[in-house]
Amino acid sequence: MAKMIPPFINPDVKSGAERRIFELLRDSEELSSYTCLHSFGLSRHSRKRQGEVDFVLVGNGSIICFEVKGGRVTRKDGIWLFKDRYGQENKKTEGPFAQVSTAMFSLKNDLEARLGKNHGYLFGYGVIFPDIEFSTESPEWDKSIVYDLRDVNQQIHKYIERVISYWRQKTPQLRNAELLPKSEVVNYLRGDFDIATLLWSDVTKVGDEIAYFTNEQYRALDQMDENPRLIFEGAAGTGKTLLAVEKARRNYHNKQRTLLLCFNRLLGARLRHEAALIDPSGNYLHADSIHKYFSWVISNAGLKTQLDRQSAGKKSQEVYNEILPSLFITAAEKSSMEKFDSVIIDEGQDLLNESYLLAIECVLKGGLKNGYWTVFLDPGGQAKLFNRYSLEAYQDLKSLGAPVYKLDLNVRNTLQIATQASIVSGFPAGNTRVEGPKVEYKLCNDPVDMALKTVELINKLVTEESIPPSSITVLSSRSVGSMSLFSTGVKVPRSMVEATENSIVEKITGKIYYSSVQSYKGLENDVIIFTDLDSFDGDFSESVNYVAMTRAKGKLYVFMDKKLNGKYQERVKSFTNIKI
Repeated sequence: MAKMIPPFINPDVKSGAERRIFELLRDSEELSSYTCLHSFGLSRHSRKRQGEVDFVLVGNGSIICFEVKGGRVTRKDGIWLFKDRYGQENKKTEGPFAQVSTAMFSLKNDLEARLGKNHGYLFGYGVIFPDIEFSTESPEWDKSIVYDLRDVNQQIHKYIERVISYWRQKTPQLRNAELLPKSEVVNYLRGDFDIATLLWSDVTKVGDEIAYFTNEQYRALDQMDENPRLIFEGAAGTGKTLLAVEKARRNYHNKQRTLLLCFNRLLGARLRHEAALIDPSGNYLHADSIHKYFSWVISNAGLKTQLDRQSAGKKSQEVYNEILPSLFITAAEKSSMEKFDSVIIDEGQDLLNESYLLAIECVLKGGLKNGYWTVFLDPGGQAKLFNRYSLEAYQDLKSLGAPVYKLDLNVRNTLQIATQASIVSGFPAGNTRVEGPKVEYKLCNDPVDMALKTVELINKLVTEESIPPSSITVLSSRSVGSMSLFSTGVKVPRSMVEATENSIVEKITGKIYYSSVQSYKGLENDVIIFTDLDSFDGDFSESVNYVAMTRAKGKLYVFMDKKLNGKYQERVKSFTNIKI
């Protein structure tokens, strides 16, 4: 039996004659040494932009092209007319003999251009009319290469041998040529291949799909628009920052002076940038991290020296939680600054405590009880990172008549990323509708091994996978100076730059970001490389792991000590049992 490529006939092939010939060639035991290519396309046809041959039969020393014409065949005034069993007519100025002849020569020229002229193969062609007796004679063809109704009762290999014999007599010069292996010829004509998509292509596709669902999140603001005070709860990736910026945009168009605050300084820089794009004049929108905003007001009120004096020798937590907000209230009252029409708080889980809320209240018209405010927070996975969340303060806000809207659609992470983030941290990562590349774990022997493998991966992503460097961020559970990448003496790519307030606003072409997980909270990138995962236990570790992994939009790599693999497998098993 001839080896058919493909091994089945496409359902779109309507020709019953072509189907019958396919089966005859496939089932002929005498043709077992042949390979048959069905519906062979010719992109470099000598006359047409795209040609096609019904069958190309490749044997050990011969390549024969066949054209199949079923149904009734007529030629009148040089025009060929073909009518199938359904009465459908098809007119052509080019007959089947000329059609398959030019196709054969096009194929021959193409093959010789690729494999050379000394291939040793006999080229020929034949025309098959399985539904009629084609007895018409003409100098344009020879009956030896014709298969018709009279041949149907004979095995088809007899016809193949006849065609090969005819063309061999007409091509005697091939008898002494060295023959190329049939496998090499078939591999060129229709060889197997497997070309994987570049990772960047997959990541880009994920981004396009997520962008579609991102628009759905705006409906949450539409549905709650009539409420002066609002609370939006959602896990990482559910679009809280996105909605906070959109809320600020709507307030701007309504001419409401709005204060947009967050906790993280890098996110504050990003929000300042977004606010400047919406309101270049700065007359209606002011966005910043809360500590930078407090310090700015204090400095403008001439109290910077007092802040420095009170902060001297104090722990940072006391400065941020007590001294800074207290002195901010004094500065706001001293400067008689105009109050805001609305306040928007992002990263609310890090800002909901008594001292911060008292400070915010003093710059909001109507205060928290009667004013306009919106809070976005994650009381779950991200609340333990800085451990500033006060459930009592949260309950106080809700008691002021603020409805709570639950954001449950993850519009940042793929299903693969969200699932792995939940496995590693134990926190839910929201529902996601987008599939993406799998999360890859890299088990490392020690910090040096981890650093070397991280550098190797970075080079591969940029050089082999065509990932733009600025679309990659390396995160560590440690501080920047303690990262395995920088504390082991391993040579790192010169393109790496720390994520700072200046560098994070707009992606720097050709630069790869690195940061601690804590500093990067609230931000995201297409590809995240999470290094130095050294623990699964405890609220802090779980929160760090959760925040790190949910920063990835398209592809996530996790580097961890190989000693932790056992615990990871236990978490996988536990997660699977819960799901079941």
